[in-house]
Amino acid sequence: MWSGRFSDDGPGLTNAELADELGVVMGTSHHEPCCRAGEEYKNLRGKDSIYGDAWNFRTNEQGITKFLEDGLKRSGKFDNVITVGMRGEADTAIAGDATLAENIQLLRDVLTTQNRLIKEYVNEDIMSVPRMLALYKEVEPYFYGDEETKGLMDDPLLDGVTLMLCDDNHGNLRTVPSESMRNHPGGYGMYYRFDYHGCPFSYEWINTNYLPKNILTTEFPLSYFLDLAYDYEKYSTFDFNTFDYTKQWIGKQFASSSEEQRNDIEFIFNNYNKLSFIRRTES
Repeated sequence: MWSGRFSDDGPGLTNAELADELGVVMGTSHHEPCCRAGEEYKNLRGKDSIYGDAWNFRTNEQGITKFLEDGLKRSGKFDNVITVGMRGEADTAIAGDATLAENIQLLRDVLTTQNRLIKEYVNEDIMSVPRMLALYKEVEPYFYGDEETKGLMDDPLLDGVTLMLCDDNHGNLRTVPSESMRNHPGGYGMYYRFDYHGCPFSYEWINTNYLPKNILTTEFPLSYFLDLAYDYEKYSTFDFNTFDYTKQWIGKQFASSSEEQRNDIEFIFNNYNKLSFIRRTES
């Protein structure tokens, strides 16, 4: 993402081949579909390019389709989680001057093309291909739609696609999968921001979320993230919440302290998180 071009940094496909050899499943960010980095289009676009000179599926459908096709031809043979959908160039809004209905239809057209390409160049059994759509920022309304326009929720085009629910850049989440949403074939993931660089302010170094981000000052939340990944069945139940984890982690890190001291540390941890969440110390 941003300056990264993992698959073609070279020489050849060395990066992707080594990752595959080591059993590393690769993916691209939420705005980089079909195994292609945004920086790749930036470097390959042009008036005489086979990919055209506009990251716009409406005005440059042939060029964008070719760009996605070549990404799948190149990297589809490796273990990937393939990002689907489309955002504007460099992580911006898609077709900001279009209506909600127009953008929803645009995404349907994009998904139809991507599904066809994945079947052709990766696996005809598309339900066995790991795919992901991040419902990030302005993408979320396209999923839900409104009273007049049906969104992408329950659209067969997304069957088998893991839907990543996203926070609002400040730790607030619209929803977890409701009972009616849980039957979605492909399941759900979570795009939860551990740090943020952008307007109106950034928070990047000090742990100010309830969940993990950078290392050094964030050993506690990083431990939570890795423990959750290692033993999801244990830490994902309602019987074990983040406050329980805080107590457990403090018990390990401060094992030589008295129970009273550990209780004081736990109080500081919980209230620090609460206050920092309200007002970022870096902003």
